[in-house]
This record gives sequence, structure tokens and C-alpha cells, in this order.
Amino acid sequence: MLRRTLTALFAILLAGGAIVFYLLQDANRFKPQLQALLQEQTGSPLRITGPLTWQLFPPLVLRAQSIEAELAGAQWRVGQLDLDLDALTVLNDRGVSGWQLQAVGLKDVVQVIDGDRLRIANAELTQFSLGSQAAFSAALDYTPDFEQTVATTIPAKVSGLVTVHGDAQGADLTATTFSTPNAAGTCNMQLVRAQPTRAAPTPTDDDIVSVALLRAVDWLGDCQLTRLMLGDRDFHNASVKLKNTAGVARTVMVLPQFLGGKAKVVVVTRAQHLPVRWLIKSTLSGVHSQRLTAWLDQELQWAAPLAYNGSIALTGNTPQALLASIEGETTFDGARGNISITQIKQPLQGLATLLKEPERVSAWPDLWQYEDLTGRWRVNGSNHELALALDNLRVLAKGTYNVTEDQLDMLAELQFVSLHEGAMFDVNPLLMDLPIPLQCNGSVENPSCRLAPDAAQRIMASALTSGENSALRAKLDTKIEEQVPEQFRDAARDLLDLLGDSLNRDTPR
Repeated sequence: MLRRTLTALFAILLAGGAIVFYLLQDANRFKPQLQALLQEQTGSPLRITGPLTWQLFPPLVLRAQSIEAELAGAQWRVGQLDLDLDALTVLNDRGVSGWQLQAVGLKDVVQVIDGDRLRIANAELTQFSLGSQAAFSAALDYTPDFEQTVATTIPAKVSGLVTVHGDAQGADLTATTFSTPNAAGTCNMQLVRAQPTRAAPTPTDDDIVSVALLRAVDWLGDCQLTRLMLGDRDFHNASVKLKNTAGVARTVMVLPQFLGGKAKVVVVTRAQHLPVRWLIKSTLSGVHSQRLTAWLDQELQWAAPLAYNGSIALTGNTPQALLASIEGETTFDGARGNISITQIKQPLQGLATLLKEPERVSAWPDLWQYEDLTGRWRVNGSNHELALALDNLRVLAKGTYNVTEDQLDMLAELQFVSLHEGAMFDVNPLLMDLPIPLQCNGSVENPSCRLAPDAAQRIMASALTSGENSALRAKLDTKIEEQVPEQFRDAARDLLDLLGDSLNRDTPR
């Protein structure tokens, strides 16, 4: 009995000694094999510049330090990679490819692309094997424009289940939860390595998206966000659907609780060819305008349920290129509500004074209770066109707007039309159906609008000319009938027409 016990102990010690002897050998001899295996699995150039070492106490770990890799057009640096191995497979197979991996640990992983930095402080993958679900967790942070003197770092935590495909060319993320200061939720995602048919362009610090990434990886997934911070407000229960195939990405976000209503945004990015092309479609329904203007930090007084539809196309991959190429059209319907009209009243007050009826315009309330408000906005680069209907007032504005400087230069024509019913602005009959030009300059939030210099001249020309259905001309014709001898009446009317035509000719167009 004692002999068998001693024999067993000797065998255990011998086996243990063999393992220790095997492992105490220089781990760096496995570096070429490990480097080749990692390159094969990731499909990307990779180099281990630091040493390989063993951790002998359970679990058995092979540690690699300082790894440099290129993945999806981005440069990666890995500070430390820990491979938790099955000791028996290490003893049974001299080749790295035959070892059974049980867990993976990463520390100090840094990716820099287009001037932005993604850093994974630590990540862990447990119970790992190809084709099977494994648990993972990570703590990371993202710093846009990290080389700037003042840069904002966004921390994040991620955990969930991942299944790496048997061919190592893709992965499925299941029940993956994430949390950042600006958002939190759960995602499911399928990722597959693509085979780009053309080389990606050299990235720049101004790039908005990574063309190389869009071409190198296809994905399909959805996220449910318990919290999403936009501006200074939290929104809840948002859903996001994501899809990318061969460089064409589509993202759909739905906010069912958005400022009293609902919002939907669809962004399509086409990066399979250059230049990158974008299509952005936005829809708002039942959104309270007052809450919207407050959220946008605008001073406009406007209270109404808002419906909005917009479609904008852009070209390029830098902010400058997008601003120069923007083209699209949006429409909105403000239903019934109230809105500030001080920017309209101020320039028209002088015109009303000229017509000896200043009280008509001054009687308008600064906050107009309207029954109908609709509009259409078109943009092509810096050229803008806005058509607006506010009860019986029609506005058509054309001109330019410099987004970077927030400066507009637009000529607007106001026209009061006759309606059979509904709310209407009370104006002098001379102004009905007559285009009134206003010149508007300044910022969008506080534009300065003034009556165009030739406005009064146009109005007087229209009022004096026959055939214009002018109330003033009608009164003058009555006076001619009453006070001018019959043989001079036609001459008097011709004289008024001549004066009106002369004013029309002298009015700048």
C-alpha cells in the first residue's frame, strides 16, 4: 500500500515537474506561431513587439505584451493580452493552434482613427470556444479630437454574450448591455468580415465616418435604449436599427417620447464609392413647438403641435464638404396655436404710418393666435428658399445663409390675401394681394428685417395705376368724377396712369 502511494506521488511530482520544466522554457519561442495564428484569425497585419511570459499558477496564462495591429483601416495598440489556456492541451500539442483557449483578457488597448481615440482599459472574455457563446465585459472610453488641448472623454461599460463564428470571420453579440453618461441600453448585433473590392482612401482628421470600416465589416442589429441624452435632456425608450452591407449603412432611430410627440430619423450612408453620399430623412409628429424651441435654445415664442417631414442629401466626408453640398426640402404644419409676429409687425408699422393707418398694424397682438401655419423650406448649398402661410399672410423668402457664421441675407415678399373664412390680418385694402418686399439680415434666431427701400414706391405705383383694383385709385376716380370737368376727366386718369407707370419703371427689380 505504501509503495503504491509513493509511486503515485512520484508520478504526480514527475508530471508536475515536466509541466513546470516545459513551461519554464522561454515562452518567446511561441511568438512566431502566436503571431501567425492571430493574423490568421483576425485577417489583419499584426506584430508582437513585447515579450511573452507564462503565469504558472492556476489558471495557466500565456501573456503577450505590446501588440500592434491594423484592423478595418485603423491602427490598434494592445498593451497586454492574456490567454487562459487548458494546461493538458498545452502539454499534448506543441503547436499553438492546438491549444484550447478558455478565456481572454485585454488591457490598455488603444485605437486612433481620424483624430479620435478609443481606449479599452480592460476587457475579459470567459468560457471561450469558437462557435459557442462566451461572456464578455469591458471598460472603455472614447475621446474625439484627443490631441486638442481641451478634449472630452466619454467613458463606457459593456457586457454581454458573444459567439465568434467557427471560421473566425464574424461574431454575434447577444443581450449586450452598455452604459455611458449619454446613453444606456441593450443591443443585439451580427458582425461579419466583408471583402472590400477597392482600397479605402487615406483617412483624415476631418473625416466624419471611417470608409475603411464601412467597407470592411458588415453588420445587422438593433438596440433598445433605456436612456438617451440629446442636448441637455434625457429621452427614454428609443429604438435603433442598424444595417451595413458592402459599404452602404442604414440607421433608423425612433423616439416614441419626444417633446410631447414622436420623432423618427433615417440616415443612409453610401461609402461603397467616393465621394461618400448621405441621405437624411426626419419626421416629427405631435411635437410641442414650445418645448422644441426651448430644447433648441431659441427665443421664438411659438406654442402648437408640430408635424414635420424633411429629406436632405449631402455629399462628402467632412463638415465643410457636407455644408457645401447640402440639398433638400422640408415641410411643416403648425396646426393651430400662437406665434410671435414682432418681426413682421415692426417693418410694416412704417408702411401703415405712410398710409395714415398706423393703428391697424399696432393693434395686432405680438403673440398671434393663428388657425393655420404651414411652410416649405428648400436648400441648395448656401441658397435657401422659404415659403410660409400664416392665416391670410403669405411669405416667400429667397437668399443665402452662412451656417458657420449664422448669417442670413434674404429678400422676403409678404402678401396679404383675401380668405372667405378663418383668422385674417386686418390691413389697409391697398396692401391686399400686393407683394411687400422685406430685406432680412443677421442671425436666424434674431434677424433684422426692414422694408425694402423701393417698397413704398411700388405700392404707390400700384395704387395709382388703373386695372390694379386699387382702393386709392378708386377713390381718386370718384374725385375725378365729382370735381373735374367732363372734358378733362380722361386726361386726369391718363395722368395718374402715367405717374403710376413712371414709378413702376423707376422701381428697382
